[in-house]
Amino acid sequence: MAKRQEAVQLTGLQLEVLQILWDHGEASVAQVHEALAARGRKMAYTTAMTLCRRLAKRGLLTFYERDRAYIYSPVHKRKSLLKRLLAGIADRAFGGSEAELALTVLADAKIDADELAELEKLLAAKARELRSRRKRS
Repeated sequence: MAKRQEAVQLTGLQLEVLQILWDHGEASVAQVHEALAARGRKMAYTTAMTLCRRLAKRGLLTFYERDRAYIYSPVHKRKSLLKRLLAGIADRAFGGSEAELALTVLADAKIDADELAELEKLLAAKARELRSRRKRS
């Protein structure tokens, strides 16, 4: 069985900074500050700078200096980090059961036909995987 990556916890604001950087690839603190303001998050420039520095210190962002400005970019791809975030929620709120987390989310989810087809494919693949594991045991 594959080793599960360490779960990660983020505040809503930290996640917004990461979303901005995933969308842009990389950005200066000024650009992050502007993007947060455009999303209705009014704050001091120094607050945006502190957010970026702390995320970098946690190993979630990397940075380099260009023209006396720090340029930040995410270390992890969006999907990879979101999986780790959800694993942490599953651990804390569902006793480690990712299936229970998924069932809770899906129970009231508004799903279109394309999303439903994708979920059906995923469930079929998981069923095949489970049958394959049972045969090997």
